Amino acid sequence: MGFDQHQYAIFRHYDADYPHLHILVNRIGYEGQLVSDSKDYQHSEQVLGKLEKQYGLTEVIPSKQAQERAMTKNELLL
Repeated sequence: MGFDQHQYAIFRHYDADYPHLHILVNRIGYEGQLVSDSKDYQHSEQVLGKLEKQYGLTEVIPSKQAQERAMTKNELLL
């Protein structure tokens, strides 16, 4: 996704019915270059789908195909 030379932190935890992790990445690289976040959600879904297949992980349904979705921030505030 273009984060080859960037700081990152990975957090693995077990607060759900399954272990999972979160990746936090600095968009500004070591040499000052900025990675665009345009369409990053779509791009990350594509990358994650490839990784799921490559490593035999549980495949998650892409958000466009999911019948249920998480509530948005605005929906939660109503």
